[in-house]
Amino acid sequence: MFQINKKILISIIFIFLISTIILIYFQLYNYSIITGSFTFVLIILLIIDSLRSKSPRIKYENSVKDILNTYDGILVEVKNIPDLKDKNILLVKNMEELIDAQAEIKKPIYFYKEASDCIFLLIDMDEVCIFIYRLNHSIKTAVDSIIELKEKKEIELL
Repeated sequence: MFQINKKILISIIFIFLISTIILIYFQLYNYSIITGSFTFVLIILLIIDSLRSKSPRIKYENSVKDILNTYDGILVEVKNIPDLKDKNILLVKNMEELIDAQAEIKKPIYFYKEASDCIFLLIDMDEVCIFIYRLNHSIKTAVDSIIELKEKKEIELL
């Protein structure tokens, strides 16, 4: 749609509303209908924008878009998750920690985008740092399954 600061939009609505009231006071009804219509349309746009911005899906998609745009130079999109069979898996708390690790080892961060998850992997020799950005924490990803299998194998070895 369009991006406009909500404060500016509210100010414009206020100006149109005041001008409509003034036009009605001076009995300029044709002009008051026009300014009133603009006010109504702007109020509807403000309501739609407020409803859209509250959606968790929209917030998730915007956050992923921001991450991809911000770190475009070091991110590589992959179509499938790389093989993590003989790797030591380290789960990272946030994207900044993963970026710090990437700056140390100077390797690209691979990302794999699913419907409700975005998985970021930093692979270095026998270690993999993973950050999973999720829309819904109750849904398991392919990486979650790999991690569970590795944990089961480690328990069996003990």
